[in-house]
Amino acid sequence: MAKEENTHYTNLEPHDRPVPVVAIGGSAGGQKAISELLEHLPPSTGLAFVYIQHLSPTHDSRLPEILSKLTPMPVAEAEPLMHVKPDHLYIIPPNRDMEIVDGVLVLMPRKPRPHIHLPIDQFFISLSERQKDGAIGIVLSGMASDGTLGLQAIKVAGGITFAQDETAEYPSMPESAIREGVVDMVLSPKEIASELNRLSKHTDIFQLTQETEDSKQEDEPDKDLDKILMFLKTTVGMDFGHYKKSTIRRRIIRRMLLFKLEKLSQYVEYIKLHPGEAATLYDDLLINVTSFFRDEQTMVYVRKQVIPSVLKNKAPGEAIRFWVAGCSTGQEAYSLAMLLTEILGDRVTSTPIQIFATDLSETAIAKARLGVYTKSEMKDVSDQRLARFFTKIDDHYRINKSLRDLCVFAQHNLLSDPPFSRIDLVSCRNLLIYLDDILQKKALATFHYALTPDGVLLLGKSESVGTASSHFTQTDKDFKVFARKNRTLARIPGNIGSPDEINYTDARRSVKNEEVLSAAQLDKLVDNWLLSNFVPPSIIVDQDMEILQFRGSTSLFLEPAPGKASLNLSKMARPGLVLELRNAIHKARKTSQPAGKSGLEIVVADETRYVSIKAIPLTNPDNQQLFLILFEETKDHPVQAGISTEDADKRVLMLEAELAALRQDMHSIIEEQEASNEELQSANEEILSSNEELQSINEELETSKEEIESANEELQTINQELQIRNDQLTESYNYSEAILSTINEATLVVDEQLRIKVANRAFYKVFQTNEANTESSTIYELGNRQLDFEEFRNIMHGLVHGGSSISGYEVKIMVRPEEERVMRIHARRVLLSRRQTILLVFEDITEHRKAQKLAQERQEFQETLNERLNQRVEERTADLKTAYARLELVNAELGRTAESLQAVLDSSPASIGFFKTVYDEHSVPVDFVLIVCNRKFAHVFGKDVSALTEKTASQLYPVERVDIMLKVAISQVGHYEEIFSEQEKKWVGVSITRHDHGIAITELDINTLKHARLEQDELMHRLNDSYELIESLSALKEYVHHRGSILRSAFHDLRSSFGIISGAASLLNLMETEDDRRKNLEMIQRNLRVVAAMMNQLLDFARLETGEEELEISSFNVSETLRNLIESLKSAISAKRLSFDYDGPAELPIESDAPKIARLAQNLITNALKYTETGHIKVEWTDAELMGDRPQWRLVISDTGSGIPGWLVDRVIENDGNDNLRETSVEDPPLKMDDSVGLFIVKQLVRILGGKLQVETSSSGTRFDILLPKNHQ
Repeated sequence: MAKEENTHYTNLEPHDRPVPVVAIGGSAGGQKAISELLEHLPPSTGLAFVYIQHLSPTHDSRLPEILSKLTPMPVAEAEPLMHVKPDHLYIIPPNRDMEIVDGVLVLMPRKPRPHIHLPIDQFFISLSERQKDGAIGIVLSGMASDGTLGLQAIKVAGGITFAQDETAEYPSMPESAIREGVVDMVLSPKEIASELNRLSKHTDIFQLTQETEDSKQEDEPDKDLDKILMFLKTTVGMDFGHYKKSTIRRRIIRRMLLFKLEKLSQYVEYIKLHPGEAATLYDDLLINVTSFFRDEQTMVYVRKQVIPSVLKNKAPGEAIRFWVAGCSTGQEAYSLAMLLTEILGDRVTSTPIQIFATDLSETAIAKARLGVYTKSEMKDVSDQRLARFFTKIDDHYRINKSLRDLCVFAQHNLLSDPPFSRIDLVSCRNLLIYLDDILQKKALATFHYALTPDGVLLLGKSESVGTASSHFTQTDKDFKVFARKNRTLARIPGNIGSPDEINYTDARRSVKNEEVLSAAQLDKLVDNWLLSNFVPPSIIVDQDMEILQFRGSTSLFLEPAPGKASLNLSKMARPGLVLELRNAIHKARKTSQPAGKSGLEIVVADETRYVSIKAIPLTNPDNQQLFLILFEETKDHPVQAGISTEDADKRVLMLEAELAALRQDMHSIIEEQEASNEELQSANEEILSSNEELQSINEELETSKEEIESANEELQTINQELQIRNDQLTESYNYSEAILSTINEATLVVDEQLRIKVANRAFYKVFQTNEANTESSTIYELGNRQLDFEEFRNIMHGLVHGGSSISGYEVKIMVRPEEERVMRIHARRVLLSRRQTILLVFEDITEHRKAQKLAQERQEFQETLNERLNQRVEERTADLKTAYARLELVNAELGRTAESLQAVLDSSPASIGFFKTVYDEHSVPVDFVLIVCNRKFAHVFGKDVSALTEKTASQLYPVERVDIMLKVAISQVGHYEEIFSEQEKKWVGVSITRHDHGIAITELDINTLKHARLEQDELMHRLNDSYELIESLSALKEYVHHRGSILRSAFHDLRSSFGIISGAASLLNLMETEDDRRKNLEMIQRNLRVVAAMMNQLLDFARLETGEEELEISSFNVSETLRNLIESLKSAISAKRLSFDYDGPAELPIESDAPKIARLAQNLITNALKYTETGHIKVEWTDAELMGDRPQWRLVISDTGSGIPGWLVDRVIENDGNDNLRETSVEDPPLKMDDSVGLFIVKQLVRILGGKLQVETSSSGTRFDILLPKNHQ
């Protein structure tokens, strides 16, 4: 019996644990709710608070600053690897996802779209899975369903869950969690704060996951816990006796916390007084946690290995049968169906597929059959699968019918109901972890029976076959996939929980070792030793004489019988003992007293032994009749061969007594036999009667079978009708979707809370929004809250509360800044899926209203204009009469002016003609009519002016000239060209320009001007030749000066070196020691090497200057050439003690001149070594981009020396050798021979090799970048 104090949960260790964490999630309206919660929350609860809000990824959050004003607790924005502390509030930063691992906050970048962003679910789930202590989850105001899955995970882990009540400004998030049944308490923020304060005083109770290893709650019985389980068995019909006690205890303590109970005994009384609590506890114990493609790596393995191996063993047309045990809400079954569909492809319609999915929870099975899931539940489904297997309905997703037809969902108890058979794959993931060893063994035996010989078992990551290794073998060490063993007999396991089995299991449980043995343990130890050393030979048999146990050595009295193995006592006992053993057991059963016999003879190995036996009846708690049989070997028989006459008489008397006892036993056996015969006769009659009853029952069953078949046919008919109705509903839905998408007016479907369920494309276009920002939000939250104005709220409020429809209600809406649209609103309430829905249409009449306003304004203007015209007509009539008289005078004057204008035109040296433009019906110029021209213009055509007037351009000019005139008329850009006349041998300049309503053409003789221009061009050409000659002379002068400077420098360096050599040579004879002579010789040799190097440079300079160098093209690996060169210079590099790096591909084949490339690289590397005192030198070569269609490679040599003077780079490198050298400045310092010659050689080698050279130099170093062709053509 459990002690009274065991009902207190004192087996937990609150010290050295992570801080209990309260995770709070919110979205729209969440800031107001969290503010209210913090205002009523004490600052010293000992809990850590983490607030996860939906934040914009592109804006900084000011939440820490705002919330810090509402609570004395420290408020901080979460940072990577920040340890949570009690009485602190942590806030998720923008554009980050966050998880918690053992009390440490882990930040990670927010995943980009199209990934569904669910930060609340992500943090809640990490808290439930990886935080090693109790957790509390709270969902506040917000839109959509983020937080629902997270609360479910926290509840399953044993934590407490809260949701905001109707005070939520945006109730979508809390309502989603409440609908899923994952919320323990629905309260206002103020009440949640009060409840948190209460829970903070019981952290040692709600921290459930860290139970001590020596906790005795698992090993010792708990009477109160047993009472609760018995009450559950009585009320809901489910026996949880063999479920893991820790899991059951965790769930019960969760319920106790909600009702403020401290002891299990108090909860026992509560559950008796509130029968509905038993059903709630039952639902709590059934852990419905699952997701699509749970454990991604395992599902990939199933898709690539497991399912193909199953299909491989299937004949064409043979059914594929899967069983998902403990399917919860069906995601795993549908995941397997998707994998099968993807693998089978087009064969899926011709292959029979049955996926049986079972679970204890009726509500979970109902949801699985419906196949409708929220956005948050779809987070692990790819976009491709989402489009292929799901249909979007409002803000949910529904499994397509073709996939639902593959799955059969049923409420089923794996441990008591008959299993399925001929199954190819059994998936039972994360169910066995909640069962003890007995139930696990039975479940695995059930799976073994259900599977085909080639069947596969899939378990969860924390599960194994354990003691059922004879049934299954693991196929992959990285995944919990097991193959069925066919050597073990497949049978349905019987009832479990027999006392023997339970005692056997209890006996195998490990007990914690004590340092000092208790008195009971000492007694047990002594008893075991005495029994093993002094126990008489004995056996335990049942009422059928089957031997159950052997004790001591029984080989003298028992031996195996030949033939089939048997443990029956009648077959194993020695021949002389069988009858007496049967009689002794019979007497012991009849009298319930021990019965025995002594002096029995047996022959063992040709030796007579004497034995006494004794049968002792035993009883056990199940009233099973057992017998303890004791054997004892006695001394020699009391009557031996040499006994006396008196002893012989005693022997006779004893034998007579035994004979009388035998007769009495025989008489008793005969009476019992007769009684047994009578009982058998009576039993036979009863059997005959029962047989007749069974025949009658069989006939009734046959009748019932026919009725069931008839009912089944009716059900099939009804099912077909339902299927037809379902297809019709699907067609209607698609039809309505098509209608909605083709309506040109902006159309919305909203629910009773005015949350948008569906919108068409026209709506998104008019209001400049998208689906993600529209669905599930209220109509007032759209965009920049364009519809959130009092007039619109009033009409929608009237419609929701009683109004049936709205027609033609006109409002003005700002659809975007500085753009107001006039909308006519039509709305009607309709019943959709038994829920009130509002269909809302926005008819854009902005253009219509503008047109009306414009027409009205025009009408008003026309009326005003008519009035004014009537007044003016009278006034103008008089004026016109006066003007007519004046017009006659003006016409006469115009005639005289026209004659004067014609005279002016005729006096012009150019021919002039003015054409009026002719337009077609589309106001497009098509031709021109000559209106005015001068005599020179008429002379060109050989006609009089009057004869040309009214002629069209197409009649006077060729098509090309007319096209030019049309182009000028359209583009309004003038045209000028000079034409040489072969007949008249002269040049004519033609100008075509556009005027108000026509084209003017002017032609002028420019022959004299043309000849003058040609003479001018000739003179300019001669002048340019003179300039080029002057520049060439200047360049030659500069080159001679430059060459002289180089030679002077070389002569000076050579003279200095020879002077040193001469002086050193003259001192050789004066040296007294060999060491001094050796040093002097080394100096001479060093200067000779310098002289040799300068002479080689001068020779190279001379050859390059005279153009004697020729290319010797061959194919070679330039990488190898450069590496060999660098190897040869290693001694010089080591002497300088500089950092030297080189990098390039191992193979770089080219066609070029290998010696010249080596000379080029050697020149640059040796110069770098010479002028770099500290730092590093780096050589790089690689492929380069194409130049045209020619491949190239790049050589880069850089150092950290003092750099090359910029004027030297300008003079030698930037200018082109002999042609464009700039003039030498008097300010330029004198050239050094090594510098100038080396640079000149490098430049000329690059030019000869057809490459390009770039030099970057400064006081911190020099970089030579050379681009060379990979082949020479």
